[in-house]
Amino acid sequence: MSNKRPEFTHHIRRDDNVFIVALRGHLDCVAARGLRQEIEELLNGGAMCVVFDCQELRYTGLSGYGIVLTAAKELQRRKGRFALCNLVPDLKDVFRLAGMMDLNIPIFDSLDAALAVCRETSRRTDTGRAPGGR
Repeated sequence: MSNKRPEFTHHIRRDDNVFIVALRGHLDCVAARGLRQEIEELLNGGAMCVVFDCQELRYTGLSGYGIVLTAAKELQRRKGRFALCNLVPDLKDVFRLAGMMDLNIPIFDSLDAALAVCRETSRRTDTGRAPGGR
């Protein structure tokens, strides 16, 4: 029996004024540390529109939910936009049970749908740009 920890990777890219965070694998408490730091840097840099693309995310623990909640609440406070997309059915059910829907965290079936809403928000508010032209 292997003691190997399940793999987790993520990649952050920018599409117009939307930051897309692609998640892959198992987001446990150890993997969450690095992701949390990068998301904090993104938010501290002034990001106003963030989408977590969960197409390849297979598991998240409480630390992963914490990252989602922190990012969503901070962006809501700033009148920005946060969304989840491409959740596999099991994770979608868990997010619903965890009350994410009650917190007005939108979950989209595709990245394109999430991007369309985020782009519209940033066009209306013109606040999607991070300071310094990032």
